[in-house]
Amino acid sequence: MIFLYIVIAVILLVIFIKIGLHADTFVKWLKAFFILIGRILLVLIFLNSGIGKVGNFEGTAQYMAKFGMPHT
Repeated sequence: MIFLYIVIAVILLVIFIKIGLHADTFVKWLKAFFILIGRILLVLIFLNSGIGKVGNFEGTAQYMAKFGMPHT
């Protein structure tokens, strides 16, 4: 899988060089792109967890009550 990412990065670097952008511009763009992807993945983790809890509120409340959290 890492090999695929390396291949994609090299292809993007070649495209950037062909259209006249410098390698440092490419590195800045690539860093921003991966930060964006990381943030999107974090959002998906929290959304998945939250939707599961909201969709099964009674089960979540019972689980929390089992550990001493009061049911409100």
